[in-house]
This record gives sequence, C-alpha cells and structure tokens, in this order.
Amino acid sequence: MSFSSALLTVMSLVCGAFIGSFLGCLVYRLPRGVSLVRPARSFCPGCQRTIPWYRNVPVFGWLFLRGRCPDCGAKISLRYPLIEGAAAMLFWLATVTFPPMQAVVFWLFFALLLAAAFIDVEHLIIPDRLTFPGTALGIVCSALVPALHGAGTWTAGVKAALFGAAAGYGTLYAISYFGKLAFGRFYVVSSEPIEFRFQTSVEGGREFVFAEEVYPWDELFFRKKDRIRIETLTLTINQSLTGAREAVLRRDSLTVDGRTIPLSEVTEFAGSTRKAQFPREAMGLGDVKLMAVIGAFLGWPGVVFSIAAASVLGTAIGASLLWLRRSRNTQIPFGPYLALGAIIWSLVGPQIAGWYLALVAGGG
Repeated sequence: MSFSSALLTVMSLVCGAFIGSFLGCLVYRLPRGVSLVRPARSFCPGCQRTIPWYRNVPVFGWLFLRGRCPDCGAKISLRYPLIEGAAAMLFWLATVTFPPMQAVVFWLFFALLLAAAFIDVEHLIIPDRLTFPGTALGIVCSALVPALHGAGTWTAGVKAALFGAAAGYGTLYAISYFGKLAFGRFYVVSSEPIEFRFQTSVEGGREFVFAEEVYPWDELFFRKKDRIRIETLTLTINQSLTGAREAVLRRDSLTVDGRTIPLSEVTEFAGSTRKAQFPREAMGLGDVKLMAVIGAFLGWPGVVFSIAAASVLGTAIGASLLWLRRSRNTQIPFGPYLALGAIIWSLVGPQIAGWYLALVAGGG
C-alpha cells in the first residue's frame, strides 16, 4: 500500500469514527427532543455530568471506560461504539469505492442511514426531522454531483433524484396502504390492565401511548376510516373521569359511548383497558419517507434493489428473532433493513444485479 493510500484510509476511518460519535449523540437526543447544541458536550444520561474529551474518543473511550460512567457507574449504551465503528467502516468503504466527490456524498448518505436505522431500532420511529432534510440533501447532492445517477448535467441529476424520491415514497406508500387493506385488524387482550394515553410529541404532533409504546397519530390512522376501539376500564377526558365502557379513536375525533367529540376539543385523555382493537400495520410512514431519501440519492434502481433486499433480509432475520424470542407480539422495525439494502446497492448492488441477470439469462 502506498503512503497516499494509507493516509487516505486513516483519514476516512478517523473522520467516520468522529462523525459516528456525533451520530450517537443525534440518535440519543433527536427522538427525546433534546437540543443537539445545548449542552454542546456529551454528557452521561445518568448523572448529567459532562464527559471530558479524553474519555470520549470514538470506540476506544467506551472500551477504556468498560461501558460505564466513571462518576455514577451508569451503563453507557453499546450503541455508541457500534455506530462509531460502523460509520468508520462505511466511510472507508466509500472512500476506496468511489471518486472523491462521490465518496463525500456517500459519507453523508451513509450517516443518514445509520442515524435512521439506530433510531428505528430503539424507538420504532424515523423522525421527519431526519427524512425531510435528507431527501432535500439527496436532491442537492445530485445537482452538485450528477455522476451519482450516471448523469452528465446537473438538471439530469436533479431529475433522476426527484424521480427516485417519488418512486421510493410512492412504492412503499402503496405497500403500506394496501397492506392495511389486506391484513385488516388485530386485537390486544390482556389479563392485566393496560394503560393508554393521548399526548403531544416534542415536535408538536399527536401521539398515542399504549402499554408504554409510543405511536405517531398519523401512522395509526393511515387511512381516514382507520379506527382504534378500546373497551375501557377507566377513562379520563380533559381531566374529568367518565363512566364510559368503550372509546373509539379516529383520526379527528374521539367517540365515547356513542357521543363524538372533535379531537380539537380534547386536550388529554387517558385510561386503562384489557382489550383493544387496532388497525393492522403494514409499515410506518417513517419507512416510506426513508425510501424517499434513498431514492433521492440512488435513483429508482436503488429503490427497487433496496426494497427487494430489505424484504429478503427482513424475512430471514425477523423470523429468526421471533423464533428466538418465542413471541409474535415483538415489533420489528423495517427501517434498518431498508438502510442495509441501500448500503449494499451503493457498494456492490450493480454487480449483484448484473450477476443475477446473467444467471437468469443463462438459465433461460
């Protein structure tokens, strides 16, 4: 290996590790509504003390501290070294795979995918504050580096990015919509009371909390006729206890024992239940929006491959996890599989597609 190649390798690994350190901060703070700049320095979630820079070196800092805060002894999540190591490896792979300008774009793209995947694993959501700017960034990068799509002009690059974003969003939106039509509803039945409540998210949106799981309101009521039917043990609306035995939630209203209240008049409601009926989820809108990001960076071929690869990976890995956990109620996020599919396409996808087409042609 030449000196310049070795230097480039070291630089990409170091940059990736430090960007990964920032991503670890983003993954923790963004879903919790914590500012990314205040506090500016990393801190222990347990005791809130600032972590000195010499204890915050990517990967090695976590290993040196043995995964615990030296002040209060609280565990430091394994998420931090994992995302730092993954970012370092992906940045290096992008550097040795693509020309310099394209490599920098893929650094940004891989960083977005890692953040979305790790947030989805922990919180089962992919925030709009990640996907909306990510889609815009993909379009801008496609204008600056049209070679991302094999284009020669910035206008051709933008067209490919816009078409890819629309293809990614539209395809997964259709899958989610018709998936709900096909799979109908599911029931939750418990011998012990389950707490539920309505709340406003840190971003100002509506959320429904059921058994301490948080669900974005718009994703629960994907279609206008979607509804949640709850047989209530207790129910409080706007701080007033009711004797209602059933509550039906719709996108814009709450119906209690036949009386409908516009949701705009409901500041809060909470209660408990042993039985509830939900519209069955095919996938969340966060996954749909993530596909728009992937399409903006990779174009429609990357969309097709990413969805296909994610479906195969999700089926294989998801089935294994369900078998190991021995539970059918385990929620498995789809975002990480989409991200992995997009990464595979970025690095070796065209070669895989070429090999597969040659195999099919030869078999015919």
